[in-house]
Amino acid sequence: DEMLNQIQNAYYQRAMNPSDIDTLALLAEEIGMNKEKFIKDIKSEEIEKQLQDELNIRRSLNVRVFPSLILEYEKELYSIDIKYNDSDSMIKQINDTVENVYI
Repeated sequence: DEMLNQIQNAYYQRAMNPSDIDTLALLAEEIGMNKEKFIKDIKSEEIEKQLQDELNIRRSLNVRVFPSLILEYEKELYSIDIKYNDSDSMIKQINDTVENVYI
């Protein structure tokens, strides 16, 4: 997604704050979006509700770090520990979680 790439570039390479609406609006404009419409949309009740719903999911999973890995399996959500240098342990945790769902 072009906006996601723009946000990551702004944060990691341009030291911009991706939590700031003005920053997001500037980035949206840089990729050809209408800045005023973007600001209106991001401040809408619908977007605020979506954000709060996602924050509630994060809270219910006790997720406190970013990025996080969440496994959705059989309509349930499971937090997976991220180990950047050890993908095997993450795969094992996913497999163990799936296997234990039916126990």
